[in-house]
Amino acid sequence: MQRIIGILLCVLLVLSMAACQTPDNHTPQSTPNTSEPPSSSSGSEDTPLHTFYAMSVPGEAEYLYHENGTALFEYCYQHIQLQIADQLVSDKITLDFLRRIDSTRTNAEQIAQQAQADYDGDADWSAYKYHIYYSPTRIDQSIISLFGTRTTYTGGLHPDESCLSVSYDAANGEYLTLGSILNHIDNKEDICGLVLDELEKVNYQFSLFEGYEEVVKERFNADESTDENFYFTTTGLCFYFAPYELAPFSTGIVTVEIPYSKMPGILNDAYFPDEYHPSTGKLIARSADEADTSTFTQLMDVVLHPQGEQVVFYSDKTVQNLTITHGNWTPDGLYFLPDYVVFAATGVSADKAIVIRMIIPEMLPNLMVSYETTEGTKSFYISKNNQDGSVVLLPVE
Repeated sequence: MQRIIGILLCVLLVLSMAACQTPDNHTPQSTPNTSEPPSSSSGSEDTPLHTFYAMSVPGEAEYLYHENGTALFEYCYQHIQLQIADQLVSDKITLDFLRRIDSTRTNAEQIAQQAQADYDGDADWSAYKYHIYYSPTRIDQSIISLFGTRTTYTGGLHPDESCLSVSYDAANGEYLTLGSILNHIDNKEDICGLVLDELEKVNYQFSLFEGYEEVVKERFNADESTDENFYFTTTGLCFYFAPYELAPFSTGIVTVEIPYSKMPGILNDAYFPDEYHPSTGKLIARSADEADTSTFTQLMDVVLHPQGEQVVFYSDKTVQNLTITHGNWTPDGLYFLPDYVVFAATGVSADKAIVIRMIIPEMLPNLMVSYETTEGTKSFYISKNNQDGSVVLLPVE
């Protein structure tokens, strides 16, 4: 246990040192003409980015090989890097998340041992897997929330998949349970009714099991079973049900979202998001060699891949709710591997930027950046110019 705590504290120290860098020059300067985008066509006044909250959860993989070179087992998990206003709160959330990830290692080791015992030299052997992936779903001055999946494969037709979620109070770093975010314990009954209303609307789509209503009611009647079965988004509170819980495996994870507009008097006022005012900016991506980082008053360094190249993301004005999704996409836009959000931020602006170290492949894109403006959500693949190698953003059609 002392070894685990020591490792976590060392990692925490490194993350704390890297979380936010402020240049010595605090006076914003005009951006070079080569980095200036066309002015936004919208006539709306831009909304300043007052808060700068961000989180990255880059993936890590470990493998177990047989002496003949066959991959027996694959363990995937994540690190965390968090930037919020209070560094002590940031450290508290980071340490709790790292402890949760570290607690999965025991399961991984057991599956690795099982793989060693089951491997019989078959040339068609499929590596056993234990994957833990979280995606940030809401990052702001009130809430830090993530939703994830745990995938286990030990042979057979398909892997077993379950859901995970964690939410924290961004003001004090406390881990949030369902009871702690509601105004009163009796509000669980109100939430249950709202969930059932949403499920009834989508029953035709999901083909829910007969009697699913009783399963939902039983969950909300329990004191502890709902503690980790919810997460926040920018638009509502989500509740989820694993495959086989309400519907066949082919249906996958069943998720319903309760809009914040339906929860006055139910949800604690502290956890409602601020009123949203879309901004009018346009995202800019430049190689770190091409951008003058001394022009930014806030600059966050993020490492998605240690051997990657540094890319600076900022905006001519302001863009909000910026996310970067990792996946693999074909030229026609279809993805052929699972995708998950590896970075989320309240936004960037002309003076608040993010420097992300990443791998940008020459062929198919593996990173997609999205953000919100007055014109709606915009998404772009992060790619390279084939001629000069400069960073380009390709619109997702």
